[in-house]
Amino acid sequence: MKDFALDPNTWDLETVNRDQRIISGSEALVQRIRIKLGHICGEWFLDTSGGSVNFGMLGKKNPNLQLISGIMRGTITRDPEITRLKKFVINFDKKERKLYVEFIADSVYGEIRRKESI
Repeated sequence: MKDFALDPNTWDLETVNRDQRIISGSEALVQRIRIKLGHICGEWFLDTSGGSVNFGMLGKKNPNLQLISGIMRGTITRDPEITRLKKFVINFDKKERKLYVEFIADSVYGEIRRKESI
């Protein structure tokens, strides 16, 4: 699949020589999963009203990490280009109220290793 490249920090469209950069393969897959995981947590800036795990869940002193983990695992494994989820770990920083996600997955492009903060 092809997609427009987004800057991973600002979510602005990336350009090369004033043209929008197009990505495909594993790069597009990783970007798509980052967007989906951010949307689950209500962090996708284009639609903060959406998502299953909104700030109400993460804003709690003791969020249900088992529920959040299950939702995120399902989101990753339902992607048509992911063939197997080999490792999935989430950690919640109570002080910062930040969720950290680490996963290793096999895809149609090979192995993908990611660590994200959401």
